[in-house]
Parts: sequence; structure tokens; C-alpha cells
Amino acid sequence: MNWDNGTDDFGPTTFQISNINSGTGARNVIPGIKTTMFNFRYSPASTEESLRSRMEKILEKHSLNYEIDWHDASLPYETDRTSHLVEQALASVLEVTGAEGTLCTSGGTSDGRFLAAAGCSQVIELGPSSKTIHKVDEHVSIEDLQVLVDIYNNLLERLLLTSGED
Repeated sequence: MNWDNGTDDFGPTTFQISNINSGTGARNVIPGIKTTMFNFRYSPASTEESLRSRMEKILEKHSLNYEIDWHDASLPYETDRTSHLVEQALASVLEVTGAEGTLCTSGGTSDGRFLAAAGCSQVIELGPSSKTIHKVDEHVSIEDLQVLVDIYNNLLERLLLTSGED
């Protein structure tokens, strides 16, 4: 199902079912209810309210007897690509590694969403790339971590010694 088309920087909103449960576990009992846990991973192209409304309309269209216990969403955030923080982060990556940094949201928004929700106007996530992220035996090399420390130090110096917006 297409929830939205995303933005230039974010992919489209997706819907994930994380758990389905019904019955008692016995093979000869027809369950009276089914519990489904799901979440939306959404871009700024949708709002929490618009997704809730669409989900409820879909369920009502099929005359389902349902109850939804909505929990706080992981709200998306987006920092302008031309912000002082982004510019300095890219400059730090280039200076430390000699390579151009890449701006992307494919790694998700993880903990940055808490800073954005707390009112931070500029939030970025800058970390090592990892082919094993969220997989069995997830790991990062010590060398990559040292490069990251050097990038962070460079970025802090740039931010503390240059002027820019908050």
C-alpha cells in the first residue's frame, strides 16, 4: 500500500507488522480475538493524524470490529541540507577522511527523533557505515570508530569556533 511518496530526502512511509497473536495455543480452539502490533515509519510527507485516519478508514471499509490503542509515534524530523550544522559536518568528514560525505536518511532516524521532539532545531546523525547493522554479529571495526572520533572532534571545533544558526 502506498501511504505517501516521501520527500526528496525521505523514502515513502512504510507500515510494519511486528507481532500477530491470537488464541490460546491449542490446535482445536477457534480464537475469539487477534492482537496485531504494528508501526508506521513515516516521512515528513505524512502526519501521525493522517496515517491514523487512513488506517481507521481501511478497517471501517471492511466492517471490521476493531480497537486500536495508539502509542506515541516516532515522529520524523528533517534538518535543512544547507544548515550550518550539516555544512560543518560535511566539511569535517571531508577534512578527516578526504572523502565527500553523503546525506541520506536510509539509516532511519533512531534516537535523533528524541532530540528533535525536545526542540532541537538542527539534528543530524553521523556514524559509521556498517554492513552488519541490525544483523546477527553486528560489529564496527576499531579503525572506523577512531575515524569517527576524529570527525566528532573536528566537528566540535568547527561548531565552537565558527558562527552559525542554532
